Amino acid sequence: MPHIYYDMDKKYKLVLFDFFGVICCEISPYWLKARFPAEKAMEIKNRIVGSADNGEISEREMFERLSKATDVPADVILKEWMECAIIDQEVLKIINELKKNYTVGLLSNAPPDFEQRILNRDNLWPLFEKTFISSERMLAKPDPAFFYLALDEMGFKAEETLFVDDNPRNIEAANKLGIKGILFTNAEKLREDLKAI
Repeated sequence: MPHIYYDMDKKYKLVLFDFFGVICCEISPYWLKARFPAEKAMEIKNRIVGSADNGEISEREMFERLSKATDVPADVILKEWMECAIIDQEVLKIINELKKNYTVGLLSNAPPDFEQRILNRDNLWPLFEKTFISSERMLAKPDPAFFYLALDEMGFKAEETLFVDDNPRNIEAANKLGIKGILFTNAEKLREDLKAI
């Protein structure tokens, strides 16, 4: 497999990664779409999971609300979500390559505790210099304040930063701030995009 080539006089110094949809597969949209029509599934995701992503409700309350909406016990939902949390090993290889020459951080919209469960289970914390999880910071992408928080705490400028996300809205928000966004579709395409940059 070809490696990413590095320019030591590089313009970019920081690479921020989204988690769900990039490092880990998406869970809540597909889990809900298996139980509801697409429009209803998105409404529930935005109302319940979105509230958890913003830190407005706890993980427990999120699963209890999902349980009421679906008649699936809360502990069963958690178990099913964890079983669905598949890590893309090719993306992990890319991150480990990048870490040799770049600072890598995590910028993720996620409910309280849930993403940490996956990071703990798969020992992913060492991949990142610093993690920014929306529910812990009471900020979420595409809010510019969330990006600025990460840049400030990590000590980098927008123009020194690459951002990898599968959501076009988040990429657009990053680009408007001067951060170079890379829309993720799969690991092979990400490797090509990084080499091209």
